[in-house]
Amino acid sequence: MPSAAMTVAAGLATGPGSRVTRFAKSTAASVTPVRPGKTHALSPLDNAMERHTVHVLLYLRAAPGLDREQLKESLSEVLSLYPAMTGRLTRSEGSEGAGAASADAAPAHRGWVVKCNDAGVRIVDARAAVTLDEWLATATGDEEMDLLYYEPMGPEPYIWSPFYVQLTEFADKSYALGLSFLDIHNVTPPPPAARASLALNH
Repeated sequence: MPSAAMTVAAGLATGPGSRVTRFAKSTAASVTPVRPGKTHALSPLDNAMERHTVHVLLYLRAAPGLDREQLKESLSEVLSLYPAMTGRLTRSEGSEGAGAASADAAPAHRGWVVKCNDAGVRIVDARAAVTLDEWLATATGDEEMDLLYYEPMGPEPYIWSPFYVQLTEFADKSYALGLSFLDIHNVTPPPPAARASLALNH
């Protein structure tokens, strides 16, 4: 019977011949607790995009003080500004997924709501066997997908993370920051996930 570590490793594996190795998965939470009971209602456009996934990839060149732990600490600080990113999805009361919706229920009471409960975002640690310049000169679009990690929503969305961040360290100590998330967190302007990515990049 496979061990828990073997199961996790299999889930993180990249394809044969990949220059990227994923080796760990953890959870990052914000440094500031969210007010109990806080929720974030999603718009009709958000709900219409619920099965679409967005991938954002940023490259960070090696610099003094730039390392994996520093990036994780910065991420936790950024998450304090965007509590919806660390929450979990649940169906709003009276929605189709709640089991008691009527056919004429008001649209405002349908669809997803984010419970801002500080559950955190999933972090995947990885390494690339080349320098950043070598990667940028040779990597294909398919290879760049190895710098991103995402798990589709399962039957229990209230324990599933809508956000996944992969931190990939290159041989020259540069990094790739890969953010993957459901489009429902992105279409209501200003896009919090994009703003969080830019904040972390600075």
